[in-house]
Amino acid sequence: MKIVTLKRSAEFKRVRGGVRLAGPLFIIEGRPRPPAGTPSCTPNDAGPRFGFTITRKVGSAVVRNRVRRRLKEALRTLGPAPARPDYDYVVVASKAAHDYPFAGLQDALREAFERLHRQADSGQQRIASGRNKAKGKRVGARPPSGAVPGDSHPPRSSDGLQPSSEADESNSGNGPGRR
Repeated sequence: MKIVTLKRSAEFKRVRGGVRLAGPLFIIEGRPRPPAGTPSCTPNDAGPRFGFTITRKVGSAVVRNRVRRRLKEALRTLGPAPARPDYDYVVVASKAAHDYPFAGLQDALREAFERLHRQADSGQQRIASGRNKAKGKRVGARPPSGAVPGDSHPPRSSDGLQPSSEADESNSGNGPGRR
């Protein structure tokens, strides 16, 4: 099976609002493709489309490219069965995907597709792990302004920047940021 990939930023962003499943090797997001004739869907989009995001946190360019190639090959060898033909998917890799055994990567992808589609069929959009469902905020998150007891960071101003001190302003006139 040939892997058809998402190319444009708009295609990746559209998938962001769909069903999301996080695991130790990757995060997978999926969303049904819009009907044919819309700008983001071309007539030759018969099968599932995949986008891959591998950030610099994963490693150097060599490592990131290797992770991308391993994920693509794992998807290709799985065949068309786990992915739905009318869906777009984005796979966001983690560091663990680099050294993980290939057979285990395939099993994790197969299981992720099954769980993702079960979630989509039940109408649940995202798993709220580590979040307070009632308020939609992270549990234990720091308030946006002011100091938190026991926190070693200085308070931030309302614009999110560190408050300036007069010592910073008198930097001997060598221009901004020079001392």
